Amino acid sequence: MTTAHVGEKRALVFPVMCDAHLKIEFDDTNTSTKKGNLWRHSGSFTIEAVITPYDVNGLGHRTSGQGRLDSIKTPPSPNLSLDDHADTTSNYQSVSYFGSGRNTHKMMLFHNQYFKFFLQNTTSSNFNQPAEYKLVCEISDSTDTSNIQTHTISSNAVFGSINSLEGYYDADGFYNGIITDKRKITTSASGSQTISVSSGAADEINTGAEIFDSSGTLIGTVSSVSGDDITLAATPATTVTSTIYTSQKKEALYIEQLTKVSCTFDNNTVTLMVNNQPVARAKVNIGTFGFHASDCLIGKDGSNTNTQFMGELYEISMHRGKRPCATINTLTPNVTETFFHYEFGD
Repeated sequence: MTTAHVGEKRALVFPVMCDAHLKIEFDDTNTSTKKGNLWRHSGSFTIEAVITPYDVNGLGHRTSGQGRLDSIKTPPSPNLSLDDHADTTSNYQSVSYFGSGRNTHKMMLFHNQYFKFFLQNTTSSNFNQPAEYKLVCEISDSTDTSNIQTHTISSNAVFGSINSLEGYYDADGFYNGIITDKRKITTSASGSQTISVSSGAADEINTGAEIFDSSGTLIGTVSSVSGDDITLAATPATTVTSTIYTSQKKEALYIEQLTKVSCTFDNNTVTLMVNNQPVARAKVNIGTFGFHASDCLIGKDGSNTNTQFMGELYEISMHRGKRPCATINTLTPNVTETFFHYEFGD
């Protein structure tokens, strides 16, 4: 059957800082070894989902602690680092929700005790740094239930952020043609390894930020900030006497995009894919794989909010075989080979 979509594609929304999941109940009454029962399946399989993940980092601010407050796709952020909870726990629900685990937060797409498929944050700070997610699969060898061996396969960050603006004018931007990836801090900087700037100009500068001179040349990397003084990790070649720049604020464009993620298991090989393009592949030493005889969950592992998926889930499916659907913005698994297919439309 062909499905025709008119207008916007619909999704099941998992809001930021929610506590929710879907459950596929274990069917212990179905003794069939045929195509419809994933718990009795032991061959190759593919799971895939069409998603729009949200940004768990938010946008931290060094002094105000406010972060971004005007988005439903990212939680408010405490100031300083992800793990700095001083004076913020009572003000930010996100600190209580994430604890110190924001920078390793898992966005669980599918959970079974022997197979997990999720996104995981790879960032170490949320200062001018949206979450950047890698794709991860954890698969366990269930041959010897007294000695379960779990194998982890992961990609590099496949949901990233950019700080290069094109087709947008920033009066404080440093432009290379029509593109800017730098923004002005002040026009009255002075100093060498420690640079003094105008009042308040350093409020959005933090450790690790890069500083550029008026020609766009890198001066150095910030080691610390105190008031209106920016200290670099090393003394620059020349004394700073005028305008300085830093990187444009990063944006997580993925929060407005549909992306298809897939994982296949075949002949002891796991392949992770984004929009049908492989991003990681690895051999695993598994005797005979089988799903654990328990409920399967979508959106969370069931007990830990540090595994909560936050974003828009348009479709998710699992089918026999090692090939993902040819389509990207929608899923079209072979009905006769499908274990499940959930499409959250009208």
